[in-house]
Amino acid sequence: MIYRATHTLKIKEEDYFRAMFSDEFDNYLSEKLNLASRKTLYNNETDERIERKVRSTSKELSERAQSILRQKTLTVDEEITVNKTTKEFSWQFVPDVFTKMVTIKGKGRIYKKDEESINREMELDIKVHVPLFGKKIEEFIISRLDAWYEKVNLSLEEFYQKVYLKKVN
Repeated sequence: MIYRATHTLKIKEEDYFRAMFSDEFDNYLSEKLNLASRKTLYNNETDERIERKVRSTSKELSERAQSILRQKTLTVDEEITVNKTTKEFSWQFVPDVFTKMVTIKGKGRIYKKDEESINREMELDIKVHVPLFGKKIEEFIISRLDAWYEKVNLSLEEFYQKVYLKKVN
């Protein structure tokens, strides 16, 4: 199932990837999303590319989620590659459970909207390979994405204004 969205963010185009991929933002986002942890496993950058892997671990899941996943927390690795020249990116989420049953991959790009903001277009392809229930699970995941991205986007804008700009100025 495909999820498409365009978000407008009040962040300068030249600052987007540096702010978004900073350790400080990982810590900030961890608090805002109520995660147990969010840490960078690697962040390789050249003049042309950024390759990054971040691991997020949830706090204790609900009893219902624990009964389905058969564990108390969920850990997800986010692997992302950015072409700095075209400002296009691709990524995938790799959960620590059901890795052969769930695939979430995406692609997108950012572009300047005006001097103070960007648009970020993205497309996620979510596949849940579970007989009889896969489509319902995909629909459930997609139904939660708008709210999740709204939290992430607001957190990024807040971080950019309150932390990032003060640090670089």
